[in-house]
Amino acid sequence: MASSYIFLDTRAPRKDGSFPVKIAILHRTKVYINLKIYLTKEQLVNGKVANHPQKAYYNNLIKYKTSKIDNALIELGIDGRLNGMSALQVKAFIENDGENEEVVQPITIYTFQQACQDFMVMPKKTRTKEIYAATLNKVNGYAGDALAMLDINHVWLSKFGEYLESQGLTINAQALHYRNIRAVFNYAIDEGKVSLNDYPFRRFKIRVTIYLFTPNNFIHIKQV
Repeated sequence: MASSYIFLDTRAPRKDGSFPVKIAILHRTKVYINLKIYLTKEQLVNGKVANHPQKAYYNNLIKYKTSKIDNALIELGIDGRLNGMSALQVKAFIENDGENEEVVQPITIYTFQQACQDFMVMPKKTRTKEIYAATLNKVNGYAGDALAMLDINHVWLSKFGEYLESQGLTINAQALHYRNIRAVFNYAIDEGKVSLNDYPFRRFKIRVTIYLFTPNNFIHIKQV
């Protein structure tokens, strides 16, 4: 189910101390639509403009934009197209007023399954291919075989780890699957199928458990 909300993007202030007002669209991942309205933190309260000389105009504009987006999400959900679209495609549909049907064709979605299969075609040892196939099976078991590469972010990776843990996998077994997913991402980036900006492992650390083996036993050192 897709949703949207309005917020003040405070990451980079303008010279006058104001920030852009944006609408976030959540559909697997998150994309933003810039309303070209610039306010201070005190001028946007609970999604409404306050203490601004043009507050009436801005509030009407925000109401119009949010209504337009919500109606588009409802339309796409009712006719069944939403499930086959990425967040970027939803954004394009809204910005084109639903007129450019080309942007909503599911064939443009590059899935993890396709990326993994493309990656495994490259020369590899049989055992290596089996390990990547095992990772693909785990991902499909969690998210299905239509999972888009763009839908894999650090939040998804964390949830996937919870799924693997529920399956009884150790931290190190989970790390193996994470490294395989990372390798597939690197391949997709090198092939131009995915943007470097969508690389999810910048904010996600792969945990491993380190052991010290002695002649008679082993000692658990730490988890990093």
